[in-house]
Amino acid sequence: MRELIASPMKYWQNIAVTTHEQAIISPTHCFGAIKKLSGEAVTVSVIVKLLSDIIRFVSVGKSMNDYMLAETAKLILQNYYFLKIEDFKLFADYFKAGKYGQLFDRLDGQIILLALQKYADERIEVAERLSHEQHKTAIASSDEKFFLKIGKNYIREETEIEYAEVEDIELATPFSFKNAVSVKQWLIGNGEPVRIVNINKPTIGVLKWCEQHKPDMLTKELKYRSKIEAYNAAMKEINEREDLTELDKINARLSYLGFPNWTQEDYDKHLESTTVRRLNEPQEKIQYTPS
Repeated sequence: MRELIASPMKYWQNIAVTTHEQAIISPTHCFGAIKKLSGEAVTVSVIVKLLSDIIRFVSVGKSMNDYMLAETAKLILQNYYFLKIEDFKLFADYFKAGKYGQLFDRLDGQIILLALQKYADERIEVAERLSHEQHKTAIASSDEKFFLKIGKNYIREETEIEYAEVEDIELATPFSFKNAVSVKQWLIGNGEPVRIVNINKPTIGVLKWCEQHKPDMLTKELKYRSKIEAYNAAMKEINEREDLTELDKINARLSYLGFPNWTQEDYDKHLESTTVRRLNEPQEKIQYTPS
């Protein structure tokens, strides 16, 4: 990232990509992520320098001035923010080779943007195929992959900063739990109600999974909520047991909380005090009205 910003042309010259697949899986940031990290002005400046490489290659009577270059770079950042510098290098090679048509003594922003649209369409088709293949591979190789859901739809990662809703889980992106939490927080920040689901372990919730595998990731609030849920579940189980007497149920609750058990004498005193208290409570007077 630093090398790209400091010397984009040097970085550009060292890029060796020949296919969409290589560009897509490259570990570099997309233009949108560069903008987020370094600002729009820096990103536009980088794109202008990359465009200059194309202009130096072609020989036409009517070329592009600085204003046209800057405006074209802004439009590229606005409409093709998901592309990486490797994508643009591959596009430039295709453009120079005449893949997107022959130039007739003119080169301007419109010609470049129309050609870039064709490149982007090709890339999207390849990205969808790769996403589907990677999805199946990830599911087959791990039982701890998580999916994000908004309503009935699943989340698919389009770029580092863009996500889409899809109905078919086959098109959704499987995340590690850490990444799922991160993406969920990002989507929640945009006002979306998001759930993390683990389709390989449908009987265990995310909270329980964290308790078992990643307890350090739980906040104080989640830990408290977990204890309350566990307590309520234990009390419900004790109360529903028909094989226990009332004294047995009381002792089961006390044992769960770590308190000493009652003896029969303690229980009898409890019943006696409860009875006395009820007898001493003021009784509701019944008014009799003759008919």
